[in-house]
Amino acid sequence: MLKEEMKEKDIPVMTEVKSSNIEKIGHDSEGKNLYIFFKGSGLYRYGNVTLEEFELLKKSESVGKAFHSTIRIFGAKYPCVSITIIKES
Repeated sequence: MLKEEMKEKDIPVMTEVKSSNIEKIGHDSEGKNLYIFFKGSGLYRYGNVTLEEFELLKKSESVGKAFHSTIRIFGAKYPCVSITIIKES
């Protein structure tokens, strides 16, 4: 898996969700990137995610199940990058 560093200020607005595995999600519509902060494992970015796909994910009854069935299983379509957050003082 690819890894990248990202300044905290460059991370899009994240929305908290009710999930046993996912803490919050966000979307960068300009770059078509989905950001997911997983409980216990940190921030990941998934590419090629449209705003419509993000909205459906956000509105789903189970965000975790929706993520696994629509994005995670199609890894080639939605490339994943592990993000290390750089905090600025």
